[in-house]
Amino acid sequence: MYRKYEQRFDSGVKKYVWSKIARELTEKLGSQYNIQQCDTKWKVLKNQYKSVKKHNDQSGNSKKNWKFFDVMNDILFKRPEIQSPATCSSRTGMNVLGEITNAVEGAVIANNPVEPLAEPNNTSTPSTSRYQSSFMRKRKAAENAIERRHREKMTRQDRYLDLLERLTSAVERSTPAANTNNSENNSDSE
Repeated sequence: MYRKYEQRFDSGVKKYVWSKIARELTEKLGSQYNIQQCDTKWKVLKNQYKSVKKHNDQSGNSKKNWKFFDVMNDILFKRPEIQSPATCSSRTGMNVLGEITNAVEGAVIANNPVEPLAEPNNTSTPSTSRYQSSFMRKRKAAENAIERRHREKMTRQDRYLDLLERLTSAVERSTPAANTNNSENNSDSE
């Protein structure tokens, strides 16, 4: 039934198409069907098809069978959400696959994979190098801040040790005088 209304799905409002399909199913099967049920059932079938196709496309997996796969494959295989018309990655550039329709002339240009539009290059693009230099500046600033805090901490510790040493010296100088005074006081009292 989807094939009967396929053109209308692409050009019209889907709600009205599902309404017609629900009405037709109700008449043919005798059970009551509504728009939501038809739409949900289609989405479930489509997701199941995608799942089976993805599983079967991966190497090393055993083939998964589904009784509606062939019918759904006939309907959905050429759709862009199933068979990507183009892929793009930073490593390989852009690859355009399959038929390309010239929008101006409305003619099919090719039925074979098309050469990549952009050759991948190993040099950085200006925006990438700009981000990279910005990142490097921030990283250098962070390293400088860490280094500065370390120097400040070491200066404080050196100052603390110096003060502790002076305090110890002062205590040692005052201690012999206190000890001699104590010993004089102790000898007087005897």
